[in-house]
Amino acid sequence: MGVKIESAISWAVAIANDNSHGYSQSNRWGPHYDCSSFLITAYQQAGIPVKSNGASTTADMYSAFLKTDFSDVTSQVNFSSGSGMLRGDVILRPKTSTNGGHTVMYIGDGKIVHASSPTNGILVANYYSSSWKYVLRHSEATTGTTTTEGEENMVCFYQVDGTGPVRFYDGVSIHALAHADEKTVLNNIYKANTGKDIPFFAWKSSTPWHIRLQDAIKRGA
Repeated sequence: MGVKIESAISWAVAIANDNSHGYSQSNRWGPHYDCSSFLITAYQQAGIPVKSNGASTTADMYSAFLKTDFSDVTSQVNFSSGSGMLRGDVILRPKTSTNGGHTVMYIGDGKIVHASSPTNGILVANYYSSSWKYVLRHSEATTGTTTTEGEENMVCFYQVDGTGPVRFYDGVSIHALAHADEKTVLNNIYKANTGKDIPFFAWKSSTPWHIRLQDAIKRGA
């Protein structure tokens, strides 16, 4: 994982674990924060100039973060389960005239860190499904690590149409997982060896990439 991403995560978790910092929308740029200023500050102090590029609230974070080596990877994740998310991902629901905004940082192992509310404060919590709209990922998440000996770059999880079993491709063959714990165990082992989560793809039967993968495997057999 890249140095800047790890710096952002370390700062955010340290703030969450320090009771001298709380949630505030009026005094929001330190020592207290709201959801957007918390994440913006985390990345700004890590050397990723999101605030310098115009990020100030959830309403403008999307465009500002895209100017600083973040990309929109929403199509690669599953909001219901959190599958496909990597450490340092920014999960975002922009504020609109009819919707309240919120944003959290994914830190791996099914956990997020965020400035939650005046009641809950700033905390590390389990990932939860919500009316999220975007997931933004910094380029370091995929280029900040080096390939280790024995790493299999073609492994992945995928699910079709959001139903049925999650399938695991181990680089040779495809296996349907019988239980959610299997996915967690496989991902934990992979991450311990590579520092990365196994990619997750949410494919649609109307765009049958799972069929293309099966065809490619057959040709290689």
